[in-house]
Amino acid sequence: MKTITLLLMLAAAVGCANNRTFQGTVSDLKLPRIERELDYHVATHPWYETNHFFVYPTGSYHGKPTGAMVYWKEERTILRYNELEPDAVHDTFAWRGREVKLDRDTVDTQEEIGGSDYLETHRDWAESVERCISNGKEFSVSKTDARHLFPNEQAEQK
Repeated sequence: MKTITLLLMLAAAVGCANNRTFQGTVSDLKLPRIERELDYHVATHPWYETNHFFVYPTGSYHGKPTGAMVYWKEERTILRYNELEPDAVHDTFAWRGREVKLDRDTVDTQEEIGGSDYLETHRDWAESVERCISNGKEFSVSKTDARHLFPNEQAEQK
């Protein structure tokens, strides 16, 4: 019984070691669907003619990036991205969790957050943006091009 427990603990530790923060560089960024998903996001949020995104990989599995933190400059918003399988058809699932928008979702101090999981400090937000801009890869997406790629998607209202 002790041997089985030890083997299970070892297997769990090895599995956790393979699913960790991406250790590569931006030139190693291989998220095959990211450009498609940025186009989809702009098509469903067509508020600016040109949109600038900075993509910083945040997770990996067996050395391959699985997700990213994405700073959308025009909206001053941080989005969480999850790489989908190449044949996935539900683009909306790529954008996981919630977005963090400056001022709406940020506060001055840790105390102001209280128990909320919808807020973060201005400082933490700024550090995340700095990481995306300094170490991420920039993408520019035209609203017109995005709407042509996804003509049937319903645009959200701002």
